[in-house]
Amino acid sequence: MGYWERLHHLNLYSLQRRRERYLVIYVWKILEGLVPNVGLTTNHHPRRGRLCYIKKTEATTQRVATITHYSFTRNGAQVFNAVPRAIRELTGVTTDCFKRQLDRRLATVPDEPPTPGYPSSGTNSLAGLLTAREMELPDHSGGPPYLRPWRRNRTK
Repeated sequence: MGYWERLHHLNLYSLQRRRERYLVIYVWKILEGLVPNVGLTTNHHPRRGRLCYIKKTEATTQRVATITHYSFTRNGAQVFNAVPRAIRELTGVTTDCFKRQLDRRLATVPDEPPTPGYPSSGTNSLAGLLTAREMELPDHSGGPPYLRPWRRNRTK
């Protein structure tokens, strides 16, 4: 049994998915006021719902750029924003309830991390997978929608 099959058989997430799940839960706790805010800026967008904003910083050195790239405020906000709106909008519920809703959604997202010796589909990040998947419409090729030709009633 391969790595991915073992994870699925044991009902475990990959290390990357566990870390991203933790980031989503912690950002949600910050927004709910359960833990101190470490610098996240949020707003409620009328169409997209509750979102975290990623602050742009000018990196003076490569070291600063690396630290910023891997920071909690950047990665936590990015992964939280990728989660569907219904989960981001959960307020006034217990942490366990939020985790259950998140886990139900994560169960529908493939978890196949890049592993040496196994073929990889590219990224396993929730930020990449969920945003691409949410943009796809079911039974839609991505082209313009099919419109019926307009017909006039012909009476003779």
